[in-house]
Amino acid sequence: MRFTNIKRETAGSDVLRSESGSDSVWVLGNLAQRIIVAIVAIPLILWLCYLGGWPLNIFLGLLTFLGFRELAVCLSDGRQSVIGAVGSFMALAVAASSLIWGVSIALGVYFAVFLVASSLYIFHTRQPRVMFGDTLILVWGVFYVGLLYPFVAHIRSAPLGDTFGWILLLWGTLWLGDTAAMWGGKVFGKNRLAPIASPNKTIEGAIAGLGMALVVGALFPVVGLLEAPLWASICAALIISIFGQVGDLVESLWKRSMDIKNSSAVIPGHGGVLDRFDSLAFAAPALFYFLMLVN
Repeated sequence: MRFTNIKRETAGSDVLRSESGSDSVWVLGNLAQRIIVAIVAIPLILWLCYLGGWPLNIFLGLLTFLGFRELAVCLSDGRQSVIGAVGSFMALAVAASSLIWGVSIALGVYFAVFLVASSLYIFHTRQPRVMFGDTLILVWGVFYVGLLYPFVAHIRSAPLGDTFGWILLLWGTLWLGDTAAMWGGKVFGKNRLAPIASPNKTIEGAIAGLGMALVVGALFPVVGLLEAPLWASICAALIISIFGQVGDLVESLWKRSMDIKNSSAVIPGHGGVLDRFDSLAFAAPALFYFLMLVN
């Protein structure tokens, strides 16, 4: 397969080093970028989630388009824009419609993409292994990005009472849990969690992330950020944390299979959309179905 616009890194290059000189300057500069982006992006994302409706749908459609662009760089021909457009249409269809109709439309597009892509490869002259590899990437990517991100909009529009509170719990658990897992792993990490997918993630870091989720879930109803029973908030936060960490590992495994460190550099200091919102892809559907179950 051909890779374009991807910076290749060694397997251990995502470990921040504390050496003097240029490495220290790079680390400080990267940290400053991350802080600036977070200061701007977090209020904007929460505002769009508060508005809901089309503002939120357009935001999710943009995430989907950029996510598909990042996934499609590993294909061996230039179909990134087409794939991004198809994926964005799927995301908007799922987010803007009721769950049943949206998923029905998206699945129709999904199967159309599968049939057309598989059929067109018949007429290519490249090796079958390359062609079928591209098909698998295409089909997996369309499902991964196009059908999962829109669940944020479904949570916001569902008859679940304080839907914005649940969205706040979703983002708060992911953001704070990710920070706790990172520092917990740096300070206490000794045992690798998933050596193949992400050698730098540890069991201790994962436990720290779950601990933070427990704290967030317990505090949100108490301080008035979520109108829900305490047990439901805690259970939801733990589910968000578990599935969020799984989503992070799945995206890490994909990057390692492509021999890349970041999916892109579209978000300064954070990498790509798939790097920054990898946990969201799995956590949002998990939270949605948990809320549907308990309601």
